[in-house]
Amino acid sequence: MIRRVPEIDGIRGCAILLVIMHHYVADQLVRPESGTLGAQVLSTVRLSWSGVDLFFVLSGFLIARGLLRNRDTKNYFKVFYIRRTCRILPAYVILLATYFGAIVLGWSALPQFTWLFSNPLPDYSYLTFTQNILMGVRETFGAAWLIPTWSLAVEEQFYLIVPALALLARGRFAKIALLAFLAAPALRFAFPGFHTYVASPFRADSLAAGVLLAMAFESLPMRAWITEHGSTLRRTLATMGALTIVLTFYPILGALEFSWLAVLYGLGITVVLAESDGRLAQVMRLRPLRWVGMRSYGIYLFHLPVLGIVQGLRGHTLPELLGWADIAATGLALALSLVVAAVLYRLVEEPFIALGQRSR
Repeated sequence: MIRRVPEIDGIRGCAILLVIMHHYVADQLVRPESGTLGAQVLSTVRLSWSGVDLFFVLSGFLIARGLLRNRDTKNYFKVFYIRRTCRILPAYVILLATYFGAIVLGWSALPQFTWLFSNPLPDYSYLTFTQNILMGVRETFGAAWLIPTWSLAVEEQFYLIVPALALLARGRFAKIALLAFLAAPALRFAFPGFHTYVASPFRADSLAAGVLLAMAFESLPMRAWITEHGSTLRRTLATMGALTIVLTFYPILGALEFSWLAVLYGLGITVVLAESDGRLAQVMRLRPLRWVGMRSYGIYLFHLPVLGIVQGLRGHTLPELLGWADIAATGLALALSLVVAAVLYRLVEEPFIALGQRSR
């Protein structure tokens, strides 16, 4: 069993805070006139949408690392899918139950909750983790209550492929991951559209970056190289971070944007894990950040329903930040999201994670 690394929880905390900033702040602010300082600042804040990309890179890293270390065991597939089921499904089932329960109670017919329920996708898509495919086809995220589930669908589809590749491809596994990393931006360039954000083949570079990073850390020569060139990696991370902010003012990357972010976040994870005494690693070990990271799954699933309910009870059909009352309501939604996630983690996630860990 792979020991728990506290810095990983801190990285998860950063990822979910970016997601919260995007949905609770960036999406709700009024867009200033183009070309003004306010518009430039907002464009930087809107980069917080990439929190899900950090989740993807981290997920690819953790999943691949576990598979590489255990691919010679007899019950390789069984244990992997038992653990993934125990980790993902219980909280997800509760999310779906709240959504369908709210519809049964008639909430979807109330005008103040229109935002949470409008443009729904077919129920079967959420039950089969194919909602991201329909989102791409219909060019809509569907009901806001379940918007975050598109990334779960991408990850579930990743889980169907990567264990077999890690076991059967072996020596070719790195080449396949590199091919996926290179193919994703090529697909986005050749077939642009809304689907490039939600469909798995178009987002493969982030997950593939995590896989390649895991293979580097599992290789003794590569691990030694990473340790030896720590200062260079730190400077490269700082340079890429600064360039990323500048590029929010000049969006010239196009189809390469996701790939750029995958490299940036992969480099950040590398620096954190390779230098346990470094400043970045120390930040990732901060207890509040780790607390949030450990409960990030529940926060991710429920932060939009909670926001929609709080704003709807105020009579607002859309979440917005136009005054102090809106700010207070958004703060209340954040606090309630943390409470919901804490209860969910304590009563549901922890017991099922422990159940999954019994499979060895």
